[in-house]
Amino acid sequence: MVLGTRKNVRQAPKRDAPIEAVHTARFRRGGGSGTFAVFLLALHWFGIAGCATRDMRSLQGPIGVDRSASASLVEKVAQRNDRLNEVIYYREAEWPLHRTPKQPPELGLALSGGGIRSASFSVGVLTGLYEQAVFPHRTDLVSAVSGGGYALTWLYGRRVGAGVSMHDLLAITPDAQAPAGDRSWVNAEQAELAGRTDLIKVMRPIPLGVVVSNVVFGIPYNIVANGAFGFKSNTTALRRYYERRLRRMTEGNGQRVSWAGIADALHEPNNLASERLPLPILNATLDLGLGASDAEQTSYGPLFEFGPLRFGTTGIGYYCTAGHGAPCTTYPRRTEMGGFVRASAVSGAAVDTAFLDPIGGGQVETFVASALNIDLGMWFKNPSADRKASLCWLKAVPGSPIFLRGKWYRDKGKSACRIKLTDGGHFENLGAFSLVRRLPHKLIIVDGESDAGYDFPGYHRLKSLLLTDMNLRISIPDIDHSLQDGPIFEGKVYGAVDPEDGRLRTVDILYLKIPDRKFVEQYCHGGSLPASVCDYASTAPRFPFDRTTGDQYYDPRQFEAYRDLGLYVTRQARTKLAALLDFAQNGGEN
Repeated sequence: MVLGTRKNVRQAPKRDAPIEAVHTARFRRGGGSGTFAVFLLALHWFGIAGCATRDMRSLQGPIGVDRSASASLVEKVAQRNDRLNEVIYYREAEWPLHRTPKQPPELGLALSGGGIRSASFSVGVLTGLYEQAVFPHRTDLVSAVSGGGYALTWLYGRRVGAGVSMHDLLAITPDAQAPAGDRSWVNAEQAELAGRTDLIKVMRPIPLGVVVSNVVFGIPYNIVANGAFGFKSNTTALRRYYERRLRRMTEGNGQRVSWAGIADALHEPNNLASERLPLPILNATLDLGLGASDAEQTSYGPLFEFGPLRFGTTGIGYYCTAGHGAPCTTYPRRTEMGGFVRASAVSGAAVDTAFLDPIGGGQVETFVASALNIDLGMWFKNPSADRKASLCWLKAVPGSPIFLRGKWYRDKGKSACRIKLTDGGHFENLGAFSLVRRLPHKLIIVDGESDAGYDFPGYHRLKSLLLTDMNLRISIPDIDHSLQDGPIFEGKVYGAVDPEDGRLRTVDILYLKIPDRKFVEQYCHGGSLPASVCDYASTAPRFPFDRTTGDQYYDPRQFEAYRDLGLYVTRQARTKLAALLDFAQNGGEN
């Protein structure tokens, strides 16, 4: 498995294009002359461009590599053992936390990336699912990426950190001050959140102190530490500013939330289904600095999971976040990697120079972002590296042979002293891959990513990954055959092996997509959409895709429009939700 496309593709490839075209389309933009490429390479070599462009070759090549065809017998056995170990872990650590203890998950919920747009839409969907007694009442797992992770972080941050009940977070009441016939509603917690969704904006002036700190200290330090010496240090002040803003948005005035606190809340006996917390997962992308030709790339996948029990990936192993008897290893510096809001910030670190196109451009934007030290991804100590055997301390000594080897011949792979984590959407932007590998009976996918053309890049990426990595086939006929009629779709995952009896079964899917402009205009004219949606749409001709994902500065009016749109879509899916859950009650299909 090779690192894949970024989350927001400007021009999605045709659906009948080969997988290789889906993977390589993004690298054919941004161009630049050969002279500029040589100039960029020279600057990078001498440290001006830092470490940003070193991984370009690791992103080349098809994602549809048939792992089984090229793997040796030893590799196949190792992969089979990894899968078996995963099932054992799920059974021992996660299944006791499910709605039906010691049983496979019944329902999983995936919240996609897409910045504040996806976060706002996801809050509306969560509100609608709470209204229909689906979340958290019947949900065992919830997985999120980037913007969807913001919504999840807010929900768990307020529930665990501030002690706010799920009812106060998600229940709604009609707005008594609304005009007659207006279907507006209110929720005090969400109204407070609406005033804090001004996370960050690419073109918005950043505080002077952050700019000065980055220019005076960050850029020179990045050139020396990362460009010249390859220390893999976190040098940008913007990342710390971004994390503080995210903490303000999600936690409000509540106490800081830790994974340990969430784990404690999961293990508390609670007889109220409406207050029961599903197991949360935040997804990031692991950069091991491997090239496409490295055999390790297929063995150590880039999906990195954060959770209340453990964090990690198959490649570097899994490490305990909070204990509670989970079968994993203790991470030597838990506080560095294990923070809840920090995990959410890493999951949403879309502006990352190691993955190209950080702001929607090509090599020029990549070079500028690197030179200006604009990089939200984060370096961590590699917990799987034997630091004594790898002589990590000696590699940091300028002039030593070990240092030169680490710099010029690349300190990479599983034994690398440091690893980089960045936006989960660089691997898979729907947040569904983490859930499918746990084989829930039912799956709800909330797609709030930028997709004005309704090309479903996130769905096609997930489809390719499931086939390549797990030999599973996902099919949503209305999307596969371009028969989209509205934002609600049904489908299945085929080829799953039940971990209990070993028989083949399917995973049923309900796919909720943020509507396109045509849908908004049609239902605003019909009078069925909430007034908040139609009022904002009348002033934003390209709504709901009038803002790029890079625009993370929403005022309360924008937040309410996207949130109410999510609630509307979820209410329209009421019949299909009921059918999905009734089917689950009858035991599923074998």
